[in-house]
Amino acid sequence: MVEVVYYSPAIPDVQSTVRYVHAEAVPAHVESTTLVTESPPPESIRAVYDDVIVLDGGVVRNARAAAGVADDAAATGDRTLFLTTFHYGPALAGTLADVPWVVDVFDNPLQYALNNPDSYHRVTARVLLRIVDRADGVVHDYHPSGPVLGRDSRFITEGCPTELVEPTFEAPDERLECVWAGSPRLDRGMDTLIEALAALDEPVTVDVYGDADDEVAVLARRRGVADGLTLHGRTDHAAVCGGIGDAHVGLCVLPGRRDWRHSAPLKIREYLAGGTVPICSDYPGMRLTAESAGVYTDPSPDALAATLRRLLEIGRSEPEQYVEKMQFCRERAEARPLDIAGEWFVRQCLDSGLGVVPF
Repeated sequence: MVEVVYYSPAIPDVQSTVRYVHAEAVPAHVESTTLVTESPPPESIRAVYDDVIVLDGGVVRNARAAAGVADDAAATGDRTLFLTTFHYGPALAGTLADVPWVVDVFDNPLQYALNNPDSYHRVTARVLLRIVDRADGVVHDYHPSGPVLGRDSRFITEGCPTELVEPTFEAPDERLECVWAGSPRLDRGMDTLIEALAALDEPVTVDVYGDADDEVAVLARRRGVADGLTLHGRTDHAAVCGGIGDAHVGLCVLPGRRDWRHSAPLKIREYLAGGTVPICSDYPGMRLTAESAGVYTDPSPDALAATLRRLLEIGRSEPEQYVEKMQFCRERAEARPLDIAGEWFVRQCLDSGLGVVPF
């Protein structure tokens, strides 16, 4: 029998996130499972694990406790895999446990330093990379142009939440309706969007979901585009999915930060599921995610404005062509559902860490 101890510090109650999909997939394909976490998981996740352990200490204390759980599981005689995320505590736990260890790297560990460039993370994030690189196996969820870590390196692509987003397949006519799902901050492309809207002489509206910087609203008012930019704030995920399904265009125009160049953002997969044409920065990770369903642009105001203008023109002059593009986005999503992506993740983890694929 195979047992997996999975240490994931926090699992959001959003079914389309990588952390939720991976946590749900492990017990679906493994006979015996234990979840180690640092906050109560969603009930739907708790219910599918044989055991759930919620730690409440600091980084080192939690790492030692989690390693102990893995070692105790291995002592039963089962083939045991210790699967952890790439975060500080789980990575440290992997080095302490005396069992095969695989790391779930669903984002670049350097994000700690890139998100906080003036903090201690400038040093510790690089140490974290070295720690993760010691793992028996690493399953990466981004383009191979990013850091390649571990003794046995695997790459996967995530699925699309087709069951959560209902498409409408209506071409734009009077105006182009756009959606921006998650992380609406100036340093994450909102400044580019606002400047692009200011440069447009066509009716383009954007529904923005997520906690926006105060500076976003200030800049939108200063540039005279506040009426076309609806800031919904933190919203129930079902409402976000509804907004995605109703939109003509989904925006994911990130600046050229090195980790974003190879990342595979969740919002693109949600846009595809909604039959919502994704406009993406022309980076390897985003092309890997959307492939030919995406529309790619340089992350500059002029380029984004030109892309929005062109899509509106297509919608007005060739609505059937625009709807075909939306339908193609949905087909791309249906070809890669969440459950199949989750199964592939578990297969890679077991093969990498234990050399077995028991299903």
